[in-house]
Amino acid sequence: MYRSLRVDAKTEVRGLYAQLTSYGEYKPADVLVPASAIGAGDAQALDVAITDPTGKVAVQRLSHRQPLKAAEIRHKDKMSTHRKALAAAGANGLPFTKVPLVFETTGAMGTETQKWWKEISKLEKDQRGLGETTSRKDLGLDWTFTANGFASYWLQSISMSMARTLAESIVAFIGGNQEADGSQNCSPMNVN
Repeated sequence: MYRSLRVDAKTEVRGLYAQLTSYGEYKPADVLVPASAIGAGDAQALDVAITDPTGKVAVQRLSHRQPLKAAEIRHKDKMSTHRKALAAAGANGLPFTKVPLVFETTGAMGTETQKWWKEISKLEKDQRGLGETTSRKDLGLDWTFTANGFASYWLQSISMSMARTLAESIVAFIGGNQEADGSQNCSPMNVN
C-alpha cells in the first residue's frame, strides 16, 4: 500500500530497540515509514496486531459491553512495551514514533488505527491531482468490482490478509492438537 503511495516504507525492520521486546525480538516495526513521508521529525514504526474480543482477558475487561475494548487493551500493551524501551534508550530517545495498528478478529479497527487510516486516506488524496481519476481500473491497477478505489481496495486487502492469517492460525492449532496416530484431540464429535 505504501509503495502505491510512492513511500519508501521498509518491512520487518529489526534493531530499532536496544533491548528485547516482550516476545524476544528487537523489532518494534512491522512497517517503518520514513519521516519524510509523513512530514514529521521521526519515522513511524507501524506495529500490526490482531486481537480477539472474545478472549478471556478481553471479556474479563468487558469487551462484550464496550466496542473496541479488546483493541484498546492490545494498543495499551504495545505502548507499555514501547515506553519501557523508550526509558531504556535514555536521553537520546528513539528515532521513531510507535504506532500500533490493532485490529479485532471481527475486522474492526481500533480507535488509534482508525486515526492512522484517515492519515493514509488523506495522503492518497493529497497525492492525487485535482480531477484525476480514483478508478484503479482506469489507472491500470489491480481492482475488483467492489474495490475500485484506493480505500475500498486496501481495506478489502487488509481484511483478506486478516482472514488468511486467522485461518492459518486455526490450521496450525488443529495440527498441533493431532495425536501421533493421526486422530484429533479437538472435539469428541466427528465433524467431517
